[in-house]
Amino acid sequence: MALPRVLFIRNGRGITEVTGAETYLMTLMDGLTRVGCTVGLCCSVAPGRLDAPWLQALRTRGLRHEPVAVGSKLSLADVRAAHTHARAFGADVIHAMDHRSDLVAVMVGRLLRIPAVASFFGWTNWQPGSMRARIYPLFDRLAMLGLQRVIVDSRFIGETLGTAGKRLAVVPNGVDLNRFDPDRACTDLKRRWFGDEPVILVGMVGRIHPNKGQHEFARAASLLLQRRPETRFVVIGDAPSGYEDYLATLTRLIVEYGLEKRFKIINLPSAEIPDAMASLDVLAAPSYMESLSYVLLEAMAMRTPVVTSRVGGHGELITDSEDGLLIEPGDPEGLAAALERLVSNAELRRRLGLAGRKRVEAGYSTDAMVKRTLEIYSEVIAR
Repeated sequence: MALPRVLFIRNGRGITEVTGAETYLMTLMDGLTRVGCTVGLCCSVAPGRLDAPWLQALRTRGLRHEPVAVGSKLSLADVRAAHTHARAFGADVIHAMDHRSDLVAVMVGRLLRIPAVASFFGWTNWQPGSMRARIYPLFDRLAMLGLQRVIVDSRFIGETLGTAGKRLAVVPNGVDLNRFDPDRACTDLKRRWFGDEPVILVGMVGRIHPNKGQHEFARAASLLLQRRPETRFVVIGDAPSGYEDYLATLTRLIVEYGLEKRFKIINLPSAEIPDAMASLDVLAAPSYMESLSYVLLEAMAMRTPVVTSRVGGHGELITDSEDGLLIEPGDPEGLAAALERLVSNAELRRRLGLAGRKRVEAGYSTDAMVKRTLEIYSEVIAR
Protein backbone atom coordinates (compact mmCIF):
# COMPACT_ATOMS: atom_id res chain seq x y z
CA MET A 1 0.00 0.00 0.00
CA ALA A 2 1.29 3.48 -0.90
CA LEU A 3 2.17 5.77 1.97
CA PRO A 4 -0.74 8.08 2.80
CA ARG A 5 -1.04 11.81 2.26
CA VAL A 6 -1.78 13.15 5.73
CA LEU A 7 -3.33 16.54 6.42
CA PHE A 8 -3.10 17.77 10.00
CA ILE A 9 -5.58 20.35 11.29
CA ARG A 10 -4.67 22.61 14.21
CA ASN A 11 -6.53 25.50 15.81
CA GLY A 12 -3.77 27.99 16.58
CA ARG A 13 -5.78 31.05 17.57
CA GLY A 14 -4.51 31.23 21.13
CA ILE A 15 -1.10 29.65 20.57
CA THR A 16 2.04 31.74 20.74
CA GLU A 17 4.87 29.56 22.05
CA VAL A 18 5.83 25.96 21.28
CA THR A 19 3.92 23.76 23.75
CA GLY A 20 3.92 20.00 24.16
CA ALA A 21 1.18 19.66 21.55
CA GLU A 22 3.25 21.60 19.01
CA THR A 23 6.31 19.50 19.86
CA TYR A 24 4.25 16.37 19.23
CA LEU A 25 2.88 17.76 15.96
CA MET A 26 6.26 18.79 14.58
CA THR A 27 7.96 15.59 15.73
CA LEU A 28 5.29 13.46 14.06
CA MET A 29 5.32 15.53 10.86
CA ASP A 30 9.12 15.27 10.73
CA GLY A 31 9.03 11.53 11.31
CA LEU A 32 6.34 10.86 8.72
CA THR A 33 8.21 12.96 6.18
CA ARG A 34 11.42 11.00 6.78
CA VAL A 35 9.72 7.70 5.96
CA GLY A 36 8.29 9.09 2.72
CA CYS A 37 4.80 10.34 3.60
CA THR A 38 3.47 13.58 2.17
CA VAL A 39 2.25 15.68 5.09
CA GLY A 40 0.71 19.11 5.42
CA LEU A 41 -0.90 21.29 8.07
CA CYS A 42 -3.93 23.56 7.85
CA CYS A 43 -3.84 25.83 10.90
CA SER A 44 -6.29 28.56 11.79
CA VAL A 45 -4.66 31.55 13.48
CA ALA A 46 -5.90 34.86 14.79
CA PRO A 47 -5.25 37.87 12.54
CA GLY A 48 -1.99 39.46 13.63
CA ARG A 49 -0.46 36.18 14.86
CA LEU A 50 0.88 34.89 11.56
CA ASP A 51 4.43 35.29 12.91
CA ALA A 52 3.91 33.42 16.20
CA PRO A 53 6.95 31.45 17.47
CA TRP A 54 5.33 28.08 16.82
CA LEU A 55 4.73 29.04 13.17
CA GLN A 56 8.33 30.20 12.94
CA ALA A 57 9.39 26.79 14.27
CA LEU A 58 7.39 25.09 11.52
CA ARG A 59 9.13 27.23 8.91
CA THR A 60 12.55 26.57 10.42
CA ARG A 61 11.96 22.82 10.14
CA GLY A 62 10.70 23.18 6.57
CA LEU A 63 7.32 21.64 7.40
CA ARG A 64 4.55 22.31 4.91
CA HIS A 65 1.76 24.36 6.47
CA GLU A 66 -1.01 26.74 5.48
CA PRO A 67 -1.92 29.35 8.12
CA VAL A 68 -5.45 30.72 7.70
CA ALA A 69 -6.31 33.99 9.45
CA VAL A 70 -9.81 33.68 10.92
CA GLY A 71 -11.81 35.20 13.76
CA SER A 72 -11.60 34.27 17.41
CA LYS A 73 -14.50 31.81 17.41
CA LEU A 74 -14.97 28.45 15.75
CA SER A 75 -17.12 28.98 12.67
CA LEU A 76 -17.87 27.64 9.21
CA ALA A 77 -14.80 29.57 8.04
CA ASP A 78 -12.67 26.88 9.70
CA VAL A 79 -14.58 24.15 7.89
CA ARG A 80 -14.38 25.93 4.52
CA ALA A 81 -10.63 26.53 4.86
CA ALA A 82 -9.92 22.94 5.90
CA HIS A 83 -12.21 21.52 3.20
CA THR A 84 -10.56 23.60 0.47
CA HIS A 85 -7.08 22.70 1.65
CA ALA A 86 -7.81 18.98 2.10
CA ARG A 87 -9.31 18.69 -1.37
CA ALA A 88 -6.42 20.56 -3.03
CA PHE A 89 -3.89 18.57 -0.99
CA GLY A 90 -5.46 15.25 -1.96
CA ALA A 91 -5.54 14.02 1.63
CA ASP A 92 -6.03 10.31 2.30
CA VAL A 93 -6.57 10.92 6.02
CA ILE A 94 -7.19 13.95 8.22
CA HIS A 95 -5.49 14.15 11.61
CA ALA A 96 -6.93 16.69 14.07
CA MET A 97 -4.86 18.09 16.89
CA ASP A 98 -7.16 19.84 19.37
CA HIS A 99 -10.62 20.40 20.79
CA ARG A 100 -11.89 22.58 17.95
CA SER A 101 -10.13 20.86 15.09
CA ASP A 102 -11.59 17.45 15.86
CA LEU A 103 -15.08 18.74 15.04
CA VAL A 104 -13.75 20.36 11.85
CA ALA A 105 -12.01 17.10 10.89
CA VAL A 106 -15.22 15.10 11.30
CA MET A 107 -17.19 17.48 9.07
CA VAL A 108 -14.51 17.72 6.38
CA GLY A 109 -13.93 13.98 6.45
CA ARG A 110 -17.60 13.32 5.82
CA LEU A 111 -17.80 15.91 3.04
CA LEU A 112 -14.78 14.40 1.25
CA ARG A 113 -15.45 10.79 2.32
CA ILE A 114 -12.03 10.32 3.86
CA PRO A 115 -11.26 9.06 7.39
CA ALA A 116 -10.57 11.42 10.28
CA VAL A 117 -8.52 10.67 13.37
CA ALA A 118 -7.56 12.89 16.29
CA SER A 119 -4.83 13.09 18.90
CA PHE A 120 -6.19 13.82 22.36
CA PHE A 121 -3.99 15.12 25.18
CA GLY A 122 -6.57 15.39 27.93
CA TRP A 123 -8.16 18.29 29.72
CA THR A 124 -5.07 19.17 31.70
CA ASN A 125 -4.64 22.94 31.47
CA TRP A 126 -7.98 24.34 32.55
CA GLN A 127 -9.07 25.38 35.99
CA PRO A 128 -11.52 22.78 37.37
CA GLY A 129 -15.05 24.16 37.22
CA SER A 130 -14.20 26.82 34.62
CA MET A 131 -16.32 27.35 31.52
CA ARG A 132 -13.69 25.71 29.31
CA ALA A 133 -13.41 22.72 31.62
CA ARG A 134 -17.16 22.21 31.28
CA ILE A 135 -17.62 22.89 27.56
CA TYR A 136 -14.59 21.43 25.78
CA PRO A 137 -15.08 17.86 27.07
CA LEU A 138 -18.54 17.99 25.50
CA PHE A 139 -17.00 19.03 22.16
CA ASP A 140 -14.50 16.20 22.35
CA ARG A 141 -17.02 13.51 23.18
CA LEU A 142 -19.33 14.75 20.43
CA ALA A 143 -16.51 14.68 17.87
CA MET A 144 -15.43 11.20 18.92
CA LEU A 145 -18.71 9.83 17.66
CA GLY A 146 -17.56 10.68 14.14
CA LEU A 147 -13.83 9.94 14.38
CA GLN A 148 -12.45 6.66 13.08
CA ARG A 149 -9.70 6.59 15.72
CA VAL A 150 -8.72 8.60 18.81
CA ILE A 151 -5.00 8.58 19.62
CA VAL A 152 -3.87 9.18 23.22
CA ASP A 153 -0.34 9.25 24.61
CA SER A 154 -1.01 7.30 27.82
CA ARG A 155 -3.45 4.82 29.31
CA PHE A 156 -4.36 7.44 31.90
CA ILE A 157 -5.68 9.85 29.26
CA GLY A 158 -7.57 7.02 27.58
CA GLU A 159 -9.28 6.22 30.87
CA THR A 160 -10.43 9.83 31.27
CA LEU A 161 -12.38 9.53 28.01
CA GLY A 162 -14.21 6.40 29.05
CA THR A 163 -16.42 6.14 25.96
CA ALA A 164 -14.01 5.83 23.01
CA GLY A 165 -14.08 2.01 23.08
CA LYS A 166 -12.41 0.28 20.15
CA ARG A 167 -11.66 3.62 18.51
CA LEU A 168 -9.05 4.35 21.21
CA ALA A 169 -5.36 3.78 20.44
CA VAL A 170 -2.52 4.40 22.91
CA VAL A 171 0.54 5.72 21.09
CA PRO A 172 3.18 7.12 23.48
CA ASN A 173 4.88 10.37 22.53
CA GLY A 174 8.19 9.89 20.75
CA VAL A 175 11.47 11.80 21.05
CA ASP A 176 13.90 12.40 18.20
CA LEU A 177 16.86 10.50 19.62
CA ASN A 178 19.22 12.03 17.08
CA ARG A 179 18.33 15.56 18.11
CA PHE A 180 18.34 14.65 21.81
CA ASP A 181 21.69 12.87 21.82
CA PRO A 182 23.71 13.39 25.01
CA ASP A 183 26.96 12.43 23.28
CA ARG A 184 26.63 15.35 20.85
CA ALA A 185 25.33 18.01 23.25
CA CYS A 186 27.11 21.12 24.46
CA THR A 187 26.99 21.61 28.24
CA ASP A 188 28.50 25.11 28.40
CA LEU A 189 25.19 26.75 29.27
CA LYS A 190 25.76 26.16 32.99
CA ARG A 191 28.96 28.20 32.78
CA ARG A 192 27.18 30.92 30.80
CA TRP A 193 24.54 31.24 33.49
CA PHE A 194 26.56 30.76 36.69
CA GLY A 195 30.21 31.18 35.74
CA ASP A 196 33.03 28.79 36.68
CA GLU A 197 31.79 28.19 40.22
CA PRO A 198 31.29 24.41 40.80
CA VAL A 199 27.55 24.08 41.26
CA ILE A 200 24.81 21.48 40.92
CA LEU A 201 22.19 22.86 38.54
CA VAL A 202 18.52 21.96 38.94
CA GLY A 203 16.06 23.24 36.38
CA MET A 204 12.56 23.30 34.98
CA VAL A 205 11.89 23.55 31.24
CA GLY A 206 8.64 24.61 29.59
CA ARG A 207 6.00 27.28 29.66
CA ILE A 208 5.58 29.22 32.87
CA HIS A 209 2.05 28.31 33.95
CA PRO A 210 0.36 27.56 37.31
CA ASN A 211 -0.26 23.95 36.25
CA LYS A 212 3.48 23.40 35.81
CA GLY A 213 4.27 24.32 39.42
CA GLN A 214 7.11 26.81 39.10
CA HIS A 215 5.96 28.41 42.36
CA GLU A 216 6.40 25.02 44.08
CA PHE A 217 9.87 24.80 42.54
CA ALA A 218 10.83 28.19 43.98
CA ARG A 219 9.68 27.12 47.44
CA ALA A 220 11.57 23.82 47.16
CA ALA A 221 14.67 25.74 46.08
CA SER A 222 14.54 27.88 49.22
CA LEU A 223 14.29 24.74 51.38
CA LEU A 224 17.04 22.86 49.55
CA LEU A 225 19.52 25.74 49.73
CA GLN A 226 19.42 25.57 53.52
CA ARG A 227 21.01 22.11 53.28
CA ARG A 228 22.82 22.18 49.92
CA PRO A 229 24.10 25.73 49.32
CA GLU A 230 26.06 24.64 46.23
CA THR A 231 22.80 24.16 44.30
CA ARG A 232 21.64 26.61 41.64
CA PHE A 233 18.26 26.80 39.92
CA VAL A 234 16.93 27.81 36.53
CA VAL A 235 13.48 28.03 34.95
CA ILE A 236 13.76 27.86 31.16
CA GLY A 237 10.67 29.15 29.41
CA ASP A 238 8.22 32.00 29.17
CA ALA A 239 4.66 32.71 30.25
CA PRO A 240 1.99 32.30 27.55
CA SER A 241 -0.34 35.17 26.80
CA GLY A 242 -2.71 35.69 29.71
CA TYR A 243 -0.32 34.36 32.35
CA GLU A 244 1.95 37.37 32.76
CA ASP A 245 0.68 37.79 36.33
CA TYR A 246 1.90 34.30 37.20
CA LEU A 247 5.36 35.15 35.87
CA ALA A 248 5.29 38.30 38.01
CA THR A 249 4.31 36.19 41.03
CA LEU A 250 7.19 33.79 40.40
CA THR A 251 9.62 36.70 40.12
CA ARG A 252 8.31 38.10 43.40
CA LEU A 253 8.70 34.73 45.15
CA ILE A 254 12.32 34.50 44.04
CA VAL A 255 12.98 37.82 45.77
CA GLU A 256 10.95 36.94 48.87
CA TYR A 257 12.87 33.67 49.30
CA GLY A 258 16.21 35.47 48.85
CA LEU A 259 17.11 33.50 45.73
CA GLU A 260 18.07 36.36 43.38
CA LYS A 261 21.70 35.28 42.95
CA ARG A 262 20.95 31.56 42.75
CA PHE A 263 17.78 31.32 40.68
CA LYS A 264 17.38 32.49 37.08
CA ILE A 265 14.47 32.68 34.64
CA ILE A 266 15.72 32.31 31.07
CA ASN A 267 13.92 32.04 27.74
CA LEU A 268 15.74 30.04 25.07
CA PRO A 269 14.99 29.25 21.42
CA SER A 270 13.85 25.68 20.84
CA ALA A 271 17.11 24.88 19.03
CA GLU A 272 18.99 25.24 22.33
CA ILE A 273 16.73 22.99 24.40
CA PRO A 274 18.82 19.80 23.90
CA ASP A 275 21.94 21.62 25.14
CA ALA A 276 19.95 23.10 28.02
CA MET A 277 18.75 19.64 29.06
CA ALA A 278 22.31 18.33 28.93
CA SER A 279 23.53 21.25 31.06
CA LEU A 280 21.15 20.41 33.89
CA ASP A 281 22.26 18.02 36.62
CA VAL A 282 18.61 17.38 37.55
CA LEU A 283 15.30 18.22 35.89
CA ALA A 284 12.27 18.99 38.07
CA ALA A 285 8.71 18.73 36.75
CA PRO A 286 6.28 19.25 39.67
CA SER A 287 3.16 19.59 37.50
CA TYR A 288 -0.34 19.29 38.90
CA MET A 289 -1.64 17.53 35.77
CA GLU A 290 -0.11 16.19 32.55
CA SER A 291 -0.82 13.66 29.85
CA LEU A 292 2.74 12.51 29.03
CA SER A 293 5.24 15.35 29.27
CA TYR A 294 7.63 15.87 26.38
CA VAL A 295 9.95 17.71 28.77
CA LEU A 296 10.40 14.52 30.79
CA LEU A 297 11.07 12.43 27.70
CA GLU A 298 13.60 14.92 26.36
CA ALA A 299 15.46 15.14 29.67
CA MET A 300 15.56 11.36 30.00
CA ALA A 301 16.84 11.09 26.43
CA MET A 302 19.72 13.39 27.45
CA ARG A 303 20.53 11.16 30.47
CA THR A 304 19.41 13.93 32.83
CA PRO A 305 17.77 12.45 35.95
CA VAL A 306 14.22 13.62 36.59
CA VAL A 307 11.97 14.34 39.56
CA THR A 308 8.31 14.62 38.65
CA SER A 309 4.80 14.49 40.04
CA ARG A 310 2.92 11.22 40.03
CA VAL A 311 0.22 12.55 37.69
CA GLY A 312 -1.20 11.64 34.29
CA GLY A 313 0.91 9.18 32.36
CA HIS A 314 4.08 9.81 34.37
CA GLY A 315 3.56 6.69 36.45
CA GLU A 316 3.47 4.67 33.22
CA LEU A 317 6.76 6.17 32.05
CA ILE A 318 8.74 6.19 35.29
CA THR A 319 9.33 3.51 37.89
CA ASP A 320 10.21 5.32 41.10
CA SER A 321 13.91 5.13 42.02
CA GLU A 322 14.69 3.06 38.91
CA ASP A 323 14.59 5.57 36.05
CA GLY A 324 13.42 8.70 37.89
CA LEU A 325 11.91 9.91 41.16
CA LEU A 326 8.17 10.39 41.68
CA ILE A 327 6.60 12.79 44.17
CA GLU A 328 3.07 13.84 45.01
CA PRO A 329 1.81 17.06 43.37
CA GLY A 330 1.54 20.19 45.49
CA ASP A 331 4.26 19.11 47.94
CA PRO A 332 7.27 21.47 47.88
CA GLU A 333 8.79 19.74 50.90
CA GLY A 334 8.62 16.39 49.12
CA LEU A 335 10.09 17.98 45.99
CA ALA A 336 12.96 19.46 48.01
CA ALA A 337 13.65 16.07 49.64
CA ALA A 338 13.71 14.26 46.28
CA LEU A 339 15.98 16.89 44.77
CA GLU A 340 18.32 16.61 47.76
CA ARG A 341 18.64 12.85 47.16
CA LEU A 342 19.98 13.58 43.70
CA VAL A 343 22.00 16.70 44.47
CA SER A 344 23.89 14.86 47.21
CA ASN A 345 24.49 11.63 45.28
CA ALA A 346 26.38 11.78 41.97
CA GLU A 347 26.18 8.01 41.51
CA LEU A 348 22.38 8.06 41.84
CA ARG A 349 22.22 10.85 39.26
CA ARG A 350 24.37 8.82 36.89
CA ARG A 351 22.37 5.62 37.38
CA LEU A 352 18.95 7.23 36.93
CA GLY A 353 20.21 9.19 33.92
CA LEU A 354 21.42 6.03 32.17
CA ALA A 355 18.21 4.17 33.00
CA GLY A 356 16.11 7.07 31.74
CA ARG A 357 17.83 7.05 28.36
CA LYS A 358 17.31 3.28 28.05
CA ARG A 359 13.63 3.68 28.95
CA VAL A 360 13.10 6.24 26.19
CA GLU A 361 15.04 4.18 23.65
CA ALA A 362 12.91 1.13 24.46
CA GLY A 363 9.49 2.63 23.73
CA TYR A 364 9.39 6.40 23.37
CA SER A 365 11.30 7.14 20.16
CA THR A 366 10.01 9.01 17.14
CA ASP A 367 10.45 5.84 15.07
CA ALA A 368 8.13 3.88 17.37
CA MET A 369 5.52 6.66 17.37
CA VAL A 370 5.60 6.99 13.57
CA LYS A 371 5.38 3.23 13.01
CA ARG A 372 2.29 2.85 15.20
CA THR A 373 0.63 5.98 13.77
CA LEU A 374 1.12 4.71 10.22
CA GLU A 375 -0.52 1.43 11.23
CA ILE A 376 -3.54 3.41 12.45
CA TYR A 377 -3.73 5.39 9.20
CA SER A 378 -3.62 2.14 7.21
CA GLU A 379 -6.39 0.61 9.31
CA VAL A 380 -8.80 3.53 8.90
CA ILE A 381 -8.07 4.03 5.19
CA ALA A 382 -8.69 0.33 4.50
CA ARG A 383 -12.18 0.41 6.03
